Amino acid sequence: MDQSSSSKRKRKADAMNEWEALELEKIAKVKEMYSKGVPFFTKDSIRNIHQQLLKAKTGDEISVLNLDGTSSKFKILNGEVVDGDEPKTEMVQIDPHIRYESIQGLTQRIDGAFTASFCPMPIAHFLEVRDKVTKEFCQRSKKHPNLPREEAEEFFKTCCKEWEASEPCKQLRSILASAQLPLGITKIVAFACSNFSRIITKKPHSSRGLVRPATQHALILTLRDILSKKDCGSSGEIECYAQDPVYSSLDKSILEQSGIKILSDPEGFLEVDESTVVLSFCPNVCVRQVVTDIARPAIMIWDRVLWNEDEMDGEPKTDPDSPRLKKMLQAFYEESEMPDDYDDANKSFGIKFGNAGIYIRKANAISRL
Repeated sequence: MDQSSSSKRKRKADAMNEWEALELEKIAKVKEMYSKGVPFFTKDSIRNIHQQLLKAKTGDEISVLNLDGTSSKFKILNGEVVDGDEPKTEMVQIDPHIRYESIQGLTQRIDGAFTASFCPMPIAHFLEVRDKVTKEFCQRSKKHPNLPREEAEEFFKTCCKEWEASEPCKQLRSILASAQLPLGITKIVAFACSNFSRIITKKPHSSRGLVRPATQHALILTLRDILSKKDCGSSGEIECYAQDPVYSSLDKSILEQSGIKILSDPEGFLEVDESTVVLSFCPNVCVRQVVTDIARPAIMIWDRVLWNEDEMDGEPKTDPDSPRLKKMLQAFYEESEMPDDYDDANKSFGIKFGNAGIYIRKANAISRL
């Protein structure tokens, strides 16, 4: 082995070690800022990015303020094509949007690769896969067909009736009837409840895959009914909102007929405040970490916190627990289990809502903020 090759390898190893040291230093700084309470998400920063995206055209740049005071620039790539993951395919970039990064996403090392970053809200694009030659979109990129409108409307009505008649719904009504609810509740905001009007398999449309999202939307209507009848110190009707990019035009129409207004990302987050009930079940976005930074909602019904697990370790999750989330819930909220049907197949509760909990803000919480 000649001396030149050995020197090159040593220089390469030294460069890798230096890069790794810089990445570890970055991770340590992000964790330090987090532990000091520096907000990773604020309504002002979310609103600023949203306003830029509304005006942006292909080729424009979106400026995002980083945690360390610098800015990151993200180019709008709508319509641009890149090579696909599989032979003879390509991917079309569409719909630029905010990608919300959890504290874990900013600091973890996954499969030897660092994810360290000072940018909690980078801009990403959805990708549609198509054949390089025919330009026909692959099956996974094609939108699922919808049920006929009358069938979809009837299906949603049936799911609402079945939910209202169910034992879990009765238990939920009992829990909230006996609870001391915060005053001034004016709205419900639901995140990532998915769409229910699509045909996803050849199975009947009453399969579990569609009942679950339909029931989650039925829950919005149940809560509106409960809160409207219970004296929570608010005057006027309870406003209902839902945010999920997968809604079809048929989903939107049916939900809006029921009094649920559809919001585009990030408008749902901008609606969340101390007068809000927040709903979220197994989302693919770190909803709970965003909400923890921007507000102290009146009630949250969402994935239960796993108190005995180290949230900073383990497999990456899309909506992970965090130290800040746990601290907020311990200080300001009372926790109850969200009633749900028993899943015989998996021998567990959680068919409609997963492992969800009800978090009700304590009476004196706002005065201690």
